[in-house]
Amino acid sequence: MTAVHYVVRTFPRLSESFVQREVAEHVRRGVPLTVWNLIPAEADEEVTLAPEVRATIRDVPGLRTLLGAAVREAFARPLRFARAAGWCAAWAVRERDPRHLAAVPYAAYLARRVPADAHVHAHFVNTPTTVALALGILGGQRVSFTGHARDLFAVTSPAFLADKVARGAFLAVGTEYSVSRVRPMVAPADAGKVVVVRNGLGAPPAVTREPEDGLVVVVARLVPKKGLPTLLRAIGLLRARGVAARLEVVGGGPLEDDLRALADELDLGDAVALLGPQARTGVDAALGRAQVFALPCRREDDGDEDNLPVAILEAMQLGIPVVTTPIAGIPEAVIDERSGLLVPPDDPDALADAIERVLGDAALRDRLAAGAREVIAERFDVERNVAELGARMRRG
Repeated sequence: MTAVHYVVRTFPRLSESFVQREVAEHVRRGVPLTVWNLIPAEADEEVTLAPEVRATIRDVPGLRTLLGAAVREAFARPLRFARAAGWCAAWAVRERDPRHLAAVPYAAYLARRVPADAHVHAHFVNTPTTVALALGILGGQRVSFTGHARDLFAVTSPAFLADKVARGAFLAVGTEYSVSRVRPMVAPADAGKVVVVRNGLGAPPAVTREPEDGLVVVVARLVPKKGLPTLLRAIGLLRARGVAARLEVVGGGPLEDDLRALADELDLGDAVALLGPQARTGVDAALGRAQVFALPCRREDDGDEDNLPVAILEAMQLGIPVVTTPIAGIPEAVIDERSGLLVPPDDPDALADAIERVLGDAALRDRLAAGAREVIAERFDVERNVAELGARMRRG
């Protein structure tokens, strides 16, 4: 069986549970797997991994070792090294971004540790994929990669993305929406390399569901594309209508102070709790209390948007009614009136109306919960989806 080497920025991360499930499923299937961390995980990332999954992780060392590896490869494989370094340098000049050159020493270090007949797969099409492709140029490995959201839509330029797809075996994306956005960026001959491999969920976690009346929960990074100010305003509207709605926000990020200020401005008091980042046990506890999961995603002016937040899928799997927006790939999971409710982005009135409907209608909650579980089973099974990814890796 061909060995597979993953290149990731940091593994594991609390916010990237989809990568953890993918790696764990490869391990369960007996795939010889190594995960290379470009940046070691922080000690406070409280992520529980099975011992056999944690045993796959290797941390790339510091700058001095990386530069030494680059010098060795420059002398040992001068032509290949020149091609890899030249590719990175060309894009650094073209995009006026010297950070692209940082991929060279990483690739040089990995070139002696990843067999030439291995398959290399990167998560996120920015830096990890640049490193993986530079490694492929230097060492001859087949390379594929998975794109997610910001890395596809905002961080990586269309021209650089097109070049990466041309050089790689395939680009896996999680939604048909991503395919529709990415394929026009690449050469017609490479369009078939852009394929849908959905994120997968395993067995539902052992969460005790004891919904609290009126409790709305969201699990998200506190960043603009999540639309959380709209959610706070919707809670304020519900309170003004006499609906005893409360909100718990699980997650951290740069908007925390702004959200606290907005909650004070709206005089929400104890109706809003910003719980900060939580370990898996804390996330599950909040989801267990939720009567509604609400995440009003939006598209930013720079093109950044969510693709299909895994938090939505996890809430659906637990049978929590979801209220969200028809942004990007979300409607591929949240089918309006079947597996959740969709409202326009940046519209607190519509969001408040939908939340009020769900809070006040037990039959609707049951119907949406049943529909959500059906969609998850149909489209987001981790065993089936990782098997498809593995088959594509074997085909190269």
